[in-house]
Amino acid sequence: MHMKRITDAVLGPEKAGHLLQRAGFGGSPDEVRAWAAKSPDSAVAELVEFGSGSNDDFGPPVFLETSAESDANFAKEFAKLRELRREDQAAAEQAQRRLNAQRRRVQYQGIGELRAWWLYRMRYSETPLQEKMTLFLHGHFASATQKVRSPRMLYQQNQLFRRLGNGNWEDLVNGVASDPAMLLYLDNARSNRRKPNENFARELLELFTLGEGNYTEEDIFAAARAYTGYSIERETGEFVFRNFMHDPGRKTFMGETGAFKGEDIVRIALKHEQAPRFLTAKLWRFFVGSDASEAQVDHLSRVLLDAKWELKPLLSEIFLSEDFYDEKVRRGLIKSPTQWFVQLLKSMEAPLPDPRISNGILIQLGQELFNPPNVKGWDGGAAWINSSTLLNRYNFAGALVRGKLPQNLGRSPTNRRSYNNRPNLRSVVDPERVLPPADRKDRASVQRALFARLYQSQLRATDRAKFMEYLDTQKDPADWNERDLQEAVHLLLSSPQYQLA
Repeated sequence: MHMKRITDAVLGPEKAGHLLQRAGFGGSPDEVRAWAAKSPDSAVAELVEFGSGSNDDFGPPVFLETSAESDANFAKEFAKLRELRREDQAAAEQAQRRLNAQRRRVQYQGIGELRAWWLYRMRYSETPLQEKMTLFLHGHFASATQKVRSPRMLYQQNQLFRRLGNGNWEDLVNGVASDPAMLLYLDNARSNRRKPNENFARELLELFTLGEGNYTEEDIFAAARAYTGYSIERETGEFVFRNFMHDPGRKTFMGETGAFKGEDIVRIALKHEQAPRFLTAKLWRFFVGSDASEAQVDHLSRVLLDAKWELKPLLSEIFLSEDFYDEKVRRGLIKSPTQWFVQLLKSMEAPLPDPRISNGILIQLGQELFNPPNVKGWDGGAAWINSSTLLNRYNFAGALVRGKLPQNLGRSPTNRRSYNNRPNLRSVVDPERVLPPADRKDRASVQRALFARLYQSQLRATDRAKFMEYLDTQKDPADWNERDLQEAVHLLLSSPQYQLA
């Protein structure tokens, strides 16, 4: 079976809105209108043809300017402790406590800046699929600040995802295998021939390439031996292959025998018939929101193999398929907290709030960037919504709309118990932008304008009727003030439909 391709001459507003939400983070009404006029082929080509992301207008996070020097200084100070410990154990312990506290403060600030930098990219990037794929890969190849405390390493990993997000899957997996953040997170940096650590090898097969049940314990041990010697340079934090730690012996992995290194393990694993099926099924679930059928997985796997594991043709095939735009698919995916937050800002044409507010909202909604809950990443889907997180979505929507900071957000970064020096929060509602006078002529025009801005698709007749009933209880829209508009917008942001993309 071949998946049918969309045949529309132009996308039109509803399909353009759907594509921008799934392949990015939505857009303003003007952006949706611009994409609606594009043909499907040109729109998808523009989305998937993003560059490396290494030399763009955003620049690196601020902390990178001093992080290498800071890390080197800490390394020197900790080295001095060894000498001090020989002379005065008590003084050494006191100095170590001071250094540990100082390093934690530097790391905490750096991680906060890194989260703010990435959210800024999601909000303003002109290559939205690049950031969406980076988010997908961040969950697929999960690493967390709880164990990887270096913001510089996490930044480098994030850039790896951004650089190869539409590139070659084999190159990307090999890049992750030598990524310092991953080496730390899965304990491979000290794996050696005498005692191979199996953590990375196991997750490489179970979570990254094949899925459970498609390998043996013997395969895991062989892979672990192949990845011995993959380590980190202490002074620079960069990847280094230590030959003296590597097991050079012959290994048997998935029926093949040789003096394998890590690249050989990936090459052999990707020969397995399940490898393309595992990846295509997961990408389909991420972008479409439901499990792919056997026929869909068969077709997408052939596309991936024919492209020699290049991701760009696979992404194009997904976004150009009729199945992707099916009525049952549209507005059927529960938004992740990041999607919910960034899309709200983009649709309202609002700036990104203070990083402390932005990070605080995402943490309380259940998605702390750079800190997924475990090596499996986030479960996604229905797991994003429970009574607590749904209420938080409604409350945070109201806070953003009214510009009133909730009491549980914006604590001082230097004293988490303090509520002093909390950042100011501006309302995301600019009346002249969100609902200009031309859209306030009557209740019907208000409904059309706000639905197009916030939902980017037509809703059920019952949902439209409920909002019209609300408008009937309000004064004439021509007489609305800012507060009236805020209440109407908050009502729509708090609807069940807004939680879906």
